[in-house]
Amino acid sequence: MVDRLGPYELGPGGEHQGIYTGDARELALDIPDGSVDLIFTDPPYHKHNVYLFGVLANIARETLKAGGLLLTLSGQAALMQALTLLDEHLDYYWLSNMPHSLGRVGRYHPKQMMCGSKPLLWFAKGTPPPHPYIFDTFRPKVDKQYHKWGQPVGWFMYYIDKLTLPGQIVLDPFVGGGAVAVACEWLNRRYLAFEIDPDTADLARERLHQTQPPLTGLVPALEQIAMEIGA
Repeated sequence: MVDRLGPYELGPGGEHQGIYTGDARELALDIPDGSVDLIFTDPPYHKHNVYLFGVLANIARETLKAGGLLLTLSGQAALMQALTLLDEHLDYYWLSNMPHSLGRVGRYHPKQMMCGSKPLLWFAKGTPPPHPYIFDTFRPKVDKQYHKWGQPVGWFMYYIDKLTLPGQIVLDPFVGGGAVAVACEWLNRRYLAFEIDPDTADLARERLHQTQPPLTGLVPALEQIAMEIGA
């Protein structure tokens, strides 16, 4: 029996590996209202892309279940605009910090800043249910092999493990290299993902096709890493 959400086959598995090619603004219209447990994504966040946070807010307002959370990475240059767009439709929940891996910084030339971290924005549709204590700072390892802006799977796994239960649905409207989808597969979460670039979507599907479950105990190991960082 195929596991579906509206017209979409959910991953893992299926012809599309849960990843569909197209504009998230259009594809999300076919997701049933109030059917998604968590939205976790890493959209383009240069200043000329800040409108995408308004897109995310609209998608979250329609598709999240009551109490569902949206987690999205952002940049600093247009942070206030991003927060304002999200706050129009959702409730501010938290602001986490994702330090770049040791020895790596980004240069923001307009303000001559050496950027060593990026914010993770948390917004909610109403009041989220109780969840375990979560570290809001987590330094990941570099992983750019599937996308030039890609993030490591372990970083996504930590938050997905804390905020959802096995079998629940995670949506990534800007899936890029597929790290969120891989994290969901490893954690036994169902997922739906969108990617506007066909070549990038194909690469992410191939990555999912080749993904093997991690060794038993990986998620507790990730929590231990977070505890060390938080200490």
